[in-house]
Amino acid sequence: MNVFMDYIIKLEKKDRNEEISKKFKNQFQTDNFYFITIPLFSKDKNTAIIVFGNQFIPHEGSGILIVYKKENNKWTRTEKGSRWLSS
Repeated sequence: MNVFMDYIIKLEKKDRNEEISKKFKNQFQTDNFYFITIPLFSKDKNTAIIVFGNQFIPHEGSGILIVYKKENNKWTRTEKGSRWLSS
């Protein structure tokens, strides 16, 4: 997890969404952030999945899951993947 998500989880345990938004903005001087996940590899280490996203506090966000393949020692993005948008 990252610092932003850890902070949100901590706040969610004791505050309502409006308070979470206010406290997050006060703490980080922003109401959104970008994130990239750690790659998830297949057993043979020739496929990886990475998620790139943007989160707007408290509930809006968007992102994309991208599948990469390793061929001839070079990683290339495949056409597979999915996008999402929430509000």
